[in-house]
Amino acid sequence: MADQFQPFGPDPNRREAAAARTWRAGVASLLVVGCLAGALVSWIALLDPFGASPPILLRIGIPVAAWLMLGAVGLQLVQFRQAQVTPDGISLERPVRRRDGTRTRTIRFQEITNVEPKVNQGREEAVLKLRDGTSISMPRSMFGGRGLSVMEDIFSRFGRSYQGEMKSILLEGKGGSGFRTVRIRRFDGDMALLRTKIPSYSGSEIRSITPAEVREFERVSTPYAGEAYLVTLGDGTRFLVPLRYPETARLAEVLRRQPQRQGKATGS
Repeated sequence: MADQFQPFGPDPNRREAAAARTWRAGVASLLVVGCLAGALVSWIALLDPFGASPPILLRIGIPVAAWLMLGAVGLQLVQFRQAQVTPDGISLERPVRRRDGTRTRTIRFQEITNVEPKVNQGREEAVLKLRDGTSISMPRSMFGGRGLSVMEDIFSRFGRSYQGEMKSILLEGKGGSGFRTVRIRRFDGDMALLRTKIPSYSGSEIRSITPAEVREFERVSTPYAGEAYLVTLGDGTRFLVPLRYPETARLAEVLRRQPQRQGKATGS
């Protein structure tokens, strides 16, 4: 099933800045520990304080291998950066290889000729096609809490809707991916209590829904859930409530009674 989890808060920039500081501190700590471990391995291998008398090649090879491995890990950690969108283009987490063999981290918007939505093992992505023939798969989760708005911004530059096209893919169940299906356990007044908790774009786990939390709902048909209502919450989280469950009719009745829902519900 398609991953419906997206950490999305009221102030994603502040949280992303905190995450970046935590990342830098973690990298620094890991490199310090690695250097100390490499120094210890080198000391044991070269000076042989325990009198093991290993062959000279082994005494030299062990510390060299340890430092090479540390260097490779350190290079990967240093290369990683938080993905960002600028007025001119996109800065990726790690450098990508272009068709001509060169590597780059920055993709200018004027280089992009086409974008296509894709679901890869439950992960939503946008595939960017560049003028030089390079194809880049860019996960929505790469941008953290701003992922949904970033994808919409990129697709809107081509007169298209990311959410609209991804909705079609998930409703059709292409590649074995689809919207999460939910069954209502019972009602407490107008609040629908769910049988299972579901992750949301706001980062919390939803155990119940109220009419005020629902932005819109519509009746749809899918090959994997049959006739159902597609419910969209205020933060963009979407899931299906199949009509085959008796509790679903009560949900539609409750939502239609809300004045703010008029004009946003389709189907019967």
